[in-house]
Amino acid sequence: MMQLYEIVRDMPTHEARKTLEKKEKMSLDLKRESAEAKFEQDILEELHQLLDDVKNLECFNVRDYLG
Repeated sequence: MMQLYEIVRDMPTHEARKTLEKKEKMSLDLKRESAEAKFEQDILEELHQLLDDVKNLECFNVRDYLG
């Protein structure tokens, strides 16, 4: 996901995006969507790993380790 973040991190959002011309918004959308498609498999793999990590955390009870 870091690769996707590197592409979109400087793209304007919210109010800043509203000030852009339609053509510029479309260009940014195309760039973002192309990156999403390019990295889709990597993103899905990272998502599954994150879900597994969260599941493992749910099994871990912090109170068992606090004195």
